[in-house]
Amino acid sequence: PDTQQSENSIKSRAPPPCLTKKDIDCIMYAKELKDANLPNWYINNSKFEKVNISPEPTPQIDIPKKPDIVKLDPIEVKRMRKQGKMKRITKNIFRSELSKLV
Repeated sequence: PDTQQSENSIKSRAPPPCLTKKDIDCIMYAKELKDANLPNWYINNSKFEKVNISPEPTPQIDIPKKPDIVKLDPIEVKRMRKQGKMKRITKNIFRSELSKLV
């Protein structure tokens, strides 16, 4: 009895009364893929005109080149480190002096 009920409950869908252009485009695209999992009434419906849709060219993605890594002069690097260290020391001194005034 259960198998009879399940067979009776499965019914084929009726086609919708009207389809939009978007629906038709989707159906035609699926037919072009040739591996479509569509009900027969979609594929065999005579209302649809077959339209040859030319595939759109895939957009080319421009990948920017990575800039060449330029090694700095070791003397320049030392100078920059010393300057950074001196700036940090002066900031700390200013903070401590300001905290004394407040």
